[in-house]
Amino acid sequence: MAAPIQVLRVVAGVGVGVVLLQEAVTALPLKPRQEYGVAVLVLALVAVAVAFAFLMPGMVGTLLRHKDLLVPLGLLTLADAVLGWLTLLPVLGAVLAPSTVLKLWVLSFSISVAFVISILLQVAYSAWTTTMILNTVRHGRSDAVADLYGMARWFLRVLGLEFIGWGVLFAGLACAIALAAAGALPLTLILVGAGSLLWNLATAAVLPVALDERLRFWEAFRLGVSVSWRGMRRWWSLVVVQMVLLGWITFFAVSYTESKPGSTTTQSKTNFSVNGFWTGGYENECRWYSKLMQTMDVPTVALISTVLALVFGVLAVAIKLRISEDIMPLTERTYLTETALDTAFSPANPNRLNPA
Repeated sequence: MAAPIQVLRVVAGVGVGVVLLQEAVTALPLKPRQEYGVAVLVLALVAVAVAFAFLMPGMVGTLLRHKDLLVPLGLLTLADAVLGWLTLLPVLGAVLAPSTVLKLWVLSFSISVAFVISILLQVAYSAWTTTMILNTVRHGRSDAVADLYGMARWFLRVLGLEFIGWGVLFAGLACAIALAAAGALPLTLILVGAGSLLWNLATAAVLPVALDERLRFWEAFRLGVSVSWRGMRRWWSLVVVQMVLLGWITFFAVSYTESKPGSTTTQSKTNFSVNGFWTGGYENECRWYSKLMQTMDVPTVALISTVLALVFGVLAVAIKLRISEDIMPLTERTYLTETALDTAFSPANPNRLNPA
């Protein structure tokens, strides 16, 4: 009888394969201009490989030694796909798909049962993956099955942290949109770009720091922000590169020919966007791809979106692992005082934290 960990590995691997196969079958033949998404995918693979080579040397080897860290990502990919398939069924789709527009000041959200389930899946994934990362750093190994207990144990705390992470970001976006409505568009773009960058830098270490049973929720959050802020000089390049690759700021200037019965027209379009998102919770959506397809006026291809999500999902796990390696010596000692934090992260301290 197969061990539970073997079952999880097989389900994750085969599940991702089934999802990609199904999406490949439904994607072909590609519509005109959808092939440009392949170029985005190739460039993303190259860019992520360069980031690993120059910013996290040795991390690929670490992930290969601890392949189980990617099991939750594979299962999340399968679960998201299954949720999408269920919405296509007549009975379940009638429950999962209908949405209600929720308006909060200048922001509008389409809320559905499927949307809520997808959020809960993401929270469970974040709790599970962070637990595995922390055990890998502490003990040199992790157990995807045993760490399911960590997912259940930390689910509500991670839900609260993600609510704050995205909530603060959306509050800033709302203020920026209000300024745009008043005619201050350039200021809006600056605020969205700078605000999301500062917030991501200030919360980069929140998840790995906050999963500590010695701390209450608000203590854990404040400590996570303190560690993130003081460790900014160590991780700023990782956070910035991750944001750039995910499409923090995007610009496209494209020209294409569109043929219709009896006529052929040439379209020239530009698209400049500043996109705010929170990277503290394993964000993996590539805005470069969605914005390009929007500019090209064609729908995205699910297969390309999924592969990009997997690529950037691996990058997100690697960055959290790198940050956890840095903070673990501190969290294993003491870190409840501002003085201890300042001393640990001070460049003048000969015993300051060093990466593993």
